[in-house]
Amino acid sequence: MTDAEKLTSAFAALLCESPFRIALERQDELFQVMDGVVWTFDTAPGHANFTARVGEKSIEAAHSALLSLWAVAASVRALMVLMNTAADLELDEVTISPGGAGSEVVEFKHAAIALIQDPLASWPRELPAPDPDAEANSENGLVNNLFLGAASFVILHECAHIALRHRHDSNTMSLRPTIGRSAGSSIVLWIIGSVNSGSSRSASDFSGSA
Repeated sequence: MTDAEKLTSAFAALLCESPFRIALERQDELFQVMDGVVWTFDTAPGHANFTARVGEKSIEAAHSALLSLWAVAASVRALMVLMNTAADLELDEVTISPGGAGSEVVEFKHAAIALIQDPLASWPRELPAPDPDAEANSENGLVNNLFLGAASFVILHECAHIALRHRHDSNTMSLRPTIGRSAGSSIVLWIIGSVNSGSSRSASDFSGSA
């Protein structure tokens, strides 16, 4: 079992819920898009990617893609903490160097790139590992929320491919960017619509605690 599988398998249930938590007040609309049919979400080995299987109404995420995405979320969180600290100290600039302040920003980024390049890449032992059971307000829990928020967008993007009946087995390479933009635009407009709908809510909690 790869590190990617070991470290992401326990997120499966939260990942299944995440598309419905990005806009809680619009869950019924999402169910309508699914035509009352159960769509499945599975994880699998392989290169870092998310795949929509249109005919099967299923979405598959590679373990390496999930761990890479978690690493990006961890890098962003580390950068947020670094910038907040710099603001508190009234610093005009911060130098990130190996072993110094903010070094995890770069280390997590390198971990993400390694998994994209090689799905069998090992997780760096010097970095904190994902903990799906982390308290929501802990550092790991805050990273989890960023990760699940990002994953929800990607999963919804794949849902759009299914809803729009895009063919992923097409050999016409020139069509793929257009198809991707079409699915992406649909999801962005749907999420923006939830903001413009007049409802009031705080930032989404993807941990399942709300």
